[in-house]
Amino acid sequence: MNARNYLKFTFVKVSPEWRRRSTEERAQDKLEFAAACREFGEDHFLRTYSLVGTRGDCDLALRAWRRRSTAIHELHVLLNQTGLMRWADISHSYLALTKESVYSERSNRPSRARDPISAT
Repeated sequence: MNARNYLKFTFVKVSPEWRRRSTEERAQDKLEFAAACREFGEDHFLRTYSLVGTRGDCDLALRAWRRRSTAIHELHVLLNQTGLMRWADISHSYLALTKESVYSERSNRPSRARDPISAT
């Protein structure tokens, strides 16, 4: 049986009040958020995407992939400890359970037919 993987998409909406804070406070919040993402990303798959200007209901998208659901929970614990998340809401959150494709496994790939001309 193929291994199962947890895939989590989290969409974050930052409050307009956060943008009214001082430049230094916003910079500190962003540094904390980036450090939390970096810490999680050292051992796990994590990608972040800016959605500013593309959607009105969220500003940031996070995509996390892991074989254990507890690791994804750890990500959200880390993020919720940052200053930015005090000023943000999770507008959408999707969790999926996937499995690897049979086509990606070496044992299931068809073997190459030998060319009779080059075999001689």
